[in-house]
Formats: sequence, structure tokens, C-alpha cells
Amino acid sequence: MPSPVSSDRRRPWVPVAITILVILLIVGVLGHHPQLSRQDALDAALSHQAVPQTAHRAAKLVRQSDLERAAAKSGENIGHDTSPDHFIWVIAVTGDYAIPGEYSGGPPATWTILVVNDQRPAQLSATWDGGQGNWPPFFDGLNDLS
Repeated sequence: MPSPVSSDRRRPWVPVAITILVILLIVGVLGHHPQLSRQDALDAALSHQAVPQTAHRAAKLVRQSDLERAAAKSGENIGHDTSPDHFIWVIAVTGDYAIPGEYSGGPPATWTILVVNDQRPAQLSATWDGGQGNWPPFFDGLNDLS
């Protein structure tokens, strides 16, 4: 038969264990679970673009506001989405080809950003032609939430 002293020692751990379990459940339920896979987002974005096999491409799941903030910090103007903040797949593409520049007669862009909303059906929702350089300067700083 357990002594009253040993059962009293275990009691403080019960509320702690319950609290930890509740926190883990809340984080698991409230955390974002992507609706699209990375490959679904890449397929949707690249199906509309003439992207050669030699192109370098990468995709990250981010919040719309995170993309806008990161791009603005690096001096890129991608505009501001006025809809409620939502999850998007941001696909950066660069390679041995010239993407037409934003203004006719301007230098061709060497990278572009493609955006696919994280919802079904998977479809390209926005494209931003970038500038000169090998890679979008803000892309690597984006936290991938997938």
C-alpha cells in the first residue's frame, strides 16, 4: 500500500502534465497544415510559365504579409494585398532565359516570383517580374512554414 507521503509528491505533477498536454493539442490543432503539397504548388505555378529545365526554382509556404514585408525591406515593390492575411506558396524562378521586364523596352528580368494560394484547386494567383541578379534578394530570408 503506498504511503500518503509518496502520493502527495506525485500530485504537483498532475496539473503540469495536463497543462503540457493541452498546450501540445492547441498547437497541433491551430498550427497550419498546408492544403497543397510543395509539388502541387510548383506544378500549378510552372504550368503557366515557359520555364526551361535549366531554371533554378524553389518554393516556400509563407503568409502573404511575410512576403510583402520581406520584399519591401529589400526594395522590391510587389504591392499590398488588402485581403485578410492568408497562406501562400511563393515560388522563385531564375535561369538561363530572359523573363520580359515590367516595362517594354526595359532590361529583361532574370528572376520572377510566382504565387499560388494554399487552397484547392491549385492555381497561379500572381506573378511578379523581378530585376537583375541571380536570385530574388528577399527569398532566402522567408521562413518556410511547411
